[in-house]
Amino acid sequence: MFNLSYKTQRILILFGFLTIPVLLSLTFSYYPALSLLYYSFTDWSGLGWDMNWVGFDNYKEIFSRPEIFGVFKNNAYYFVGGLATDGRRPLFRDRADQQAQGTEHFPFDAVHSLRAS
Repeated sequence: MFNLSYKTQRILILFGFLTIPVLLSLTFSYYPALSLLYYSFTDWSGLGWDMNWVGFDNYKEIFSRPEIFGVFKNNAYYFVGGLATDGRRPLFRDRADQQAQGTEHFPFDAVHSLRAS
């Protein structure tokens, strides 16, 4: 169809396979995170586009008022629970791998060579 050299084909494939994930990551991860950071330095109410730059005043208020800072206590439970769950996950994965060895459902060796042991 196209008379492209092998090197050009490799570059096009690499560019093609990297462009979509990078654009998705920028669109749905980095842009919202940077917007959130910007909004945290304003007095934006979340309605309309009327916002004024207040700098660190929002952060000073959060850390100086105990009734507002107490909200982080609820998030701490989820954070610690997530760490505990992630810490036990490799133990269960290795146990399942040991039980599955020798069966037809055992994952490919290539997948296991990528995993850090």
